[in-house]
Amino acid sequence: MSHINDLISQNFQDNISYLEQNHKDVYDKVLALESAIANGYYQEKYALVYENDGFDVKESNLENHLYHKESLAHTLLSANSVNNQTNNYTIEGFVQHRFSKDDISSLEKETNNFEYKKYIAPILYKIQTEEQHELVKLNKFVFFGVGLGLHILDIHKKIASSTYLIIEDDLELFRLSLFCTNYQKLAQNAKVYFSIFESQDEFMATASSFLEEKYYQNHYIKFFHLPNQAEEKILNFQQAVSSQPHLRFLFTDMLLQSTQVLSNLSNNYSFMKNSLSFNSSQFQETPFLLIASGPSLQKELNWLKVNYKNFITVAVSSSLHFLEEHAITPNIIIHMDPFEQSFISFQKIKNIKFIENSIFLCSASTPKSIIKLIDKKQIFFFETSTHYKEDSFKTLAPCIGSTAYQFLLQCKTSHLYLLGLDLAIDSETGVTHSGNHQDNTTLKLNKNGNSFKKDLIKVEGNFTKEVQTTADFYISLFTINNLSKYLKTEEQTVYNLSNGAKILNSIPLHTHDFISKSSHNPFQKVFDNIRQYSSSEFSKNESMNIKEELMYAQNIKKTLLNITIDKATTIDIYLEYFIQETRSQSKKNSYELSVILDSFYHYLFSYIYNHYQNDSTPLDLHTLHQLLLQSIFNIIDNYINFLNKVLHAKH
Repeated sequence: MSHINDLISQNFQDNISYLEQNHKDVYDKVLALESAIANGYYQEKYALVYENDGFDVKESNLENHLYHKESLAHTLLSANSVNNQTNNYTIEGFVQHRFSKDDISSLEKETNNFEYKKYIAPILYKIQTEEQHELVKLNKFVFFGVGLGLHILDIHKKIASSTYLIIEDDLELFRLSLFCTNYQKLAQNAKVYFSIFESQDEFMATASSFLEEKYYQNHYIKFFHLPNQAEEKILNFQQAVSSQPHLRFLFTDMLLQSTQVLSNLSNNYSFMKNSLSFNSSQFQETPFLLIASGPSLQKELNWLKVNYKNFITVAVSSSLHFLEEHAITPNIIIHMDPFEQSFISFQKIKNIKFIENSIFLCSASTPKSIIKLIDKKQIFFFETSTHYKEDSFKTLAPCIGSTAYQFLLQCKTSHLYLLGLDLAIDSETGVTHSGNHQDNTTLKLNKNGNSFKKDLIKVEGNFTKEVQTTADFYISLFTINNLSKYLKTEEQTVYNLSNGAKILNSIPLHTHDFISKSSHNPFQKVFDNIRQYSSSEFSKNESMNIKEELMYAQNIKKTLLNITIDKATTIDIYLEYFIQETRSQSKKNSYELSVILDSFYHYLFSYIYNHYQNDSTPLDLHTLHQLLLQSIFNIIDNYINFLNKVLHAKH
């Protein structure tokens, strides 16, 4: 028995040292638990025992054993259950495509430079195979549940993955695993990510980091699920995979966004400055009301009709038709969507004069079809993800609701009220939006009436213990909570009037408890303030930056032309060369083209990597190289064309 004691002691010391040096957040959690146990603040639920020649976990004051006193058999069974088949315990990190010869011919004639398939189809057509059932190697692997971790090293010995994500929600159980499983040994041959006792937001961030590591290996991700780990974590990980930026906002979407900004720059529109603020004494007591399109907007309509003039109202553009129907004219309208589809919100407006006196704050990538509806004097642009203007207001928020929220927080509004920013489905009807919003969906109740058929996530409610939200809403909520954490000051007060998700650092307030404190609406002063902190000028530095963008684009073409593929002894080396060379010239990743190409690589490279890893007769690398360069150069040439137009217009 002494050698067992020596073993667990050595394992624990190795693990603690390893965690302290490489995973400080996990180390701190374990240390905090150790301290709580030692000081009597935490009563242990489990005891580590050694029975039948193996370790087990016995629940305190009960005879229950995690491994039923058969840990060796469980470990062997676990290792044997892991296989290379793609039809079980596998998460797909890609979009299924199947292109025919006719598809390729049709796409060759496609004149829309923002059709993403024309850039990927020629390559995928050459490397597509019949439905894939088995993998040669499992590059990335996820452990949903640790237990004592007895199965982890045995599975690693079998599959030898290069990257692991290890998930355990029970911190006490993970602490016991440190005595039995030497994670330091695992990390000698693999990159290891830990998600231990993490909140939902923390888990999504960890999952994102794991997915970014050698992202071209994300095509198929195998996993092992220990029964004591909730299956909800698997769903959360699937959501992290499907919500990756390159899948939610395609590289051609980014190209479209950038080129529309360049086009609007050419036409001398005003851009809001980053220094715009409502923090002066004249706005100190002014309440702002953010109106979004969640279910609460319709439910609180009567209150809104009576009270909207007590606020500076800021409405997202998708709510305009609903507001027009009820004669509620917003002071400020915010629009973000760069796609023509967003024109639907404006087509529904019966009379555009309804908003002729409103301020129109919109993304500089807003389509021309929308821009031309509004008087130029009313329009003030902000940038989303691009950096063409030196001091313009910029947002990285993923949706209009979080963008509007960022704007109002960053502009230092003292009293902010939120209505329709539910970020959750209605608990009674299952609707996602108010009125006839173009994205409104009703999720049907199950027969038992207490849950919804579609996969939903439970989050803390604003007025209730919990509400259910969709994956898209959850991403927006995650963003908004981060904005609350980093932008909101102690001087700002945020009241949430919506019957949806709880928003960090906000105060739940029922509309019937609202008491108006404002006696007038200083709309003209707000307008004057925005005008004062905006500019249509194109500075010398900004012109120089555009020229640098152009030079970068031209240099990237030269760099990629000089790739010597004979030196690419593995597909990893070949793909990494593109990634590194594109990024190496990017100062702080600030070149817009660098970001666009990076998104293109994220989308395409997993198909290529998977093909060369698993196809017995892979495409000749020289052929692939020419096809890849052709697609990349088409993207670059389209971008260069717009850069030249701006430079020509400004000189």
